[in-house]
Amino acid sequence: MKNVAGVLRSYRFSFCDEAELHLGIGKALTEAGVRFDPEYHLDDAGRIDFFIDGLGIEVKIKESRNSVMRQLMRYAKHDAITSLILVTTRNQLRAMPSHLNGKEITVVYIGGAF
Repeated sequence: MKNVAGVLRSYRFSFCDEAELHLGIGKALTEAGVRFDPEYHLDDAGRIDFFIDGLGIEVKIKESRNSVMRQLMRYAKHDAITSLILVTTRNQLRAMPSHLNGKEITVVYIGGAF
């Protein structure tokens, strides 16, 4: 997970909405040689933005902390998820717990005007 988080932290993203940020993350992962599944379906837990061999990546630029926590908890309860990365432009989301349901969470703060 640290390698993927490092790739995302070192990449320079240019975007005006969450859809463009998704494209940028896909490009960053592809350029780093990371294979991923976009919009990976986790049954009743929903769809996580990116999935890489147990690692789930969720992207948030506008949602509230409580909303994001509920969503991450749903993902953390799923057996296919072993760890999570939250990519966000929201300063308020930088202070997430380090673990949910026993699964490590890493926050990648990329700044932004959102």
